[in-house]
Amino acid sequence: MQDLSDSCWAPQMMSLSLFVDDEGGYTSVAFAIALLVSFTMVFSLAAAAWTLSRSADVQSVADAAALSATSVVGSYSTVVQTLDACVQTLGIAGMLMTGAGMIALAVPGATAAGEASVKGGLDLLRARKHLVESASAGMERIEAALPLLIMAESASAIEAASTGQIGYTGLAVPYPLASHSDFSQVGKEVDDEGIEDATGQLSDASQKSSQAKADAEAAKEEAWRADCVDDPSCLRSRASKLADLADPLNPTYPSPEVWTFGAPLARARSYYAARLAKEAPEGEGIEEVRKSAIRKAFYDYAEQEMQEGSYEEMPDGTAEIDLRALPHNAEETKGSGLYQKSIWPVSVEGAGKVLHASLSCPGAQGASAGTASLADLDAGTVQECPVCQMSLKEMGRVASATTNTATGFEHYWRIIQEASERYQKARQEEKEADAETREVAEDNASRFDEAMEVLKQAQPEFCPPGAWGCVALVSRPDETDVPLTRMGGFLPEAALPSGIAISAAVLAPDGSADGTTVLSRFVDGWEEKLGEGDSLVGSALDVWSSLLESYGAGYAAVEDMADTLFGGVGNVFGGSAAAWLREHLHAAVEATGMEPCDLRPRKPVLTGSRNVFVQAGLVADDEREHLLSLLDEGDVTPDRLAEALGLAADALPEDGAFKIAELVVPGTSRMVPLEFDVGALL
Repeated sequence: MQDLSDSCWAPQMMSLSLFVDDEGGYTSVAFAIALLVSFTMVFSLAAAAWTLSRSADVQSVADAAALSATSVVGSYSTVVQTLDACVQTLGIAGMLMTGAGMIALAVPGATAAGEASVKGGLDLLRARKHLVESASAGMERIEAALPLLIMAESASAIEAASTGQIGYTGLAVPYPLASHSDFSQVGKEVDDEGIEDATGQLSDASQKSSQAKADAEAAKEEAWRADCVDDPSCLRSRASKLADLADPLNPTYPSPEVWTFGAPLARARSYYAARLAKEAPEGEGIEEVRKSAIRKAFYDYAEQEMQEGSYEEMPDGTAEIDLRALPHNAEETKGSGLYQKSIWPVSVEGAGKVLHASLSCPGAQGASAGTASLADLDAGTVQECPVCQMSLKEMGRVASATTNTATGFEHYWRIIQEASERYQKARQEEKEADAETREVAEDNASRFDEAMEVLKQAQPEFCPPGAWGCVALVSRPDETDVPLTRMGGFLPEAALPSGIAISAAVLAPDGSADGTTVLSRFVDGWEEKLGEGDSLVGSALDVWSSLLESYGAGYAAVEDMADTLFGGVGNVFGGSAAAWLREHLHAAVEATGMEPCDLRPRKPVLTGSRNVFVQAGLVADDEREHLLSLLDEGDVTPDRLAEALGLAADALPEDGAFKIAELVVPGTSRMVPLEFDVGALL
């Protein structure tokens, strides 16, 4: 066997024996060295992990600062979305109620409802005007303070990330730095005074039509009662009693709606024909002969007058009525055909020509000389018979007896005839008033069109500070000892160097959120503050609330509300001023073409800082250097940054609350302030 001590393997065997004993186990030296290596590796890995983690933390802090800063802009955008929705829906609701009122005003008899609707609409328009004025001032104040709010929120995020071991400093700057919003279009006023004047003219014209319609209906009802309702009697009852007319010739009508002036005309024709056919003296003697002759002449004259009479309702709503007036005294007889008609027999007596009631008169002894009229008698062409005493006076007495007493047929005919004249006149006046209403409607519909065009164009250009995004620059200014490098000398001493990170965020619609949530938080609170008003105020608020709830649907919601309001006006007949106005106003609403509104809340999302700088029209590298210079100045508190950026440090309210706007409760003088705490915005 070879001696190992003499060979080259001898040193190796001796060194292995330090770690492995003769039995093949590990020695204490081997165990100690293994522990030392293990501890060194553990501490090295822990220090490396801590270093890597803290090195990346500065970027996380910058991201958090950018997101926090942009969230302030998002909160403000919610305020703007809400106010814009309120302004727009107040204006549209006001115009729709005004339009419905204008349509109602064009409907005779609906003036009160129309005026109430117009008043509610104008109240909404005036509430809109006040809201616009107060909101414009309020939003200008908020946008002036928005950069400070953004810086304060980002500073809070950076401060919250700092620990006792590692501190961070930084800043966040909104782009644009100053407001570029333009609310001038929203401030365009609807000409509510012009609309009020137009609706006043429409109301006046419609009231004329309504009054004429009422007069026509009153005249018709009065005539119907005289024809069909016993009080104590009527034309139908007297025709049945005096002429024994059968029901087919003497019908009754249960209401004025199914009755026309043609009914008494037909009844009178049948009545006088029957009376003429049956007329005979009621007793003996010349006086009865004279009375019968006068009645027969009267019935013959009346029947001819009735035959020449006429009645027709015209397509334009007027009536052509000719119910002949019958004389009811001597004076009226003198003005009728009875006075001029040559129907009375004349004889030649000793004193000359004498007029008689009948040739059977005992005074008619001479030769017949033809006939003469009562006019001839008054003119002296013929003389009055001393026996029968036929004269204008006697003729008038018979007419008077049947007209001036409630038992006479002519009494009720006279009521109907006079009512027919009033009815015809009222229908003509109604037609003229309707024409005037149509003319006024056409002349003033343009005011509605102009107002809708103003509302269509009254859109704000929203570009507050931070609208293009917010850029945050965060620094870890001091070196930080790496933990574990000073423990037991396992590792050499090491420090985490200073570091800088930049981040940017912009607003993006939150696709997972319901758009109505933007409005609900504000609207619910406002409705609670507004409370319940009277019926008119409640109606106006209901219309506004309905439009506000469906604001995101755009024109579809407006069209539905227009259909509801415009279609709710009753008695709108084709061809009428109201029908024309409804079609025109509906077309004007349709022409506005409101697009659906995106009411989703905006949330901040990270983006590259270059994107924000390019949007702002800046050179990215130059702007980064500018932000670094601000950061290098050391003091990066919001007040110091505001001073460095030329912002007013006193833009924030002292009490921490902003008054956004002020809403006038429609129809009242009560003001509801709309404000929020700065803390809520942050």
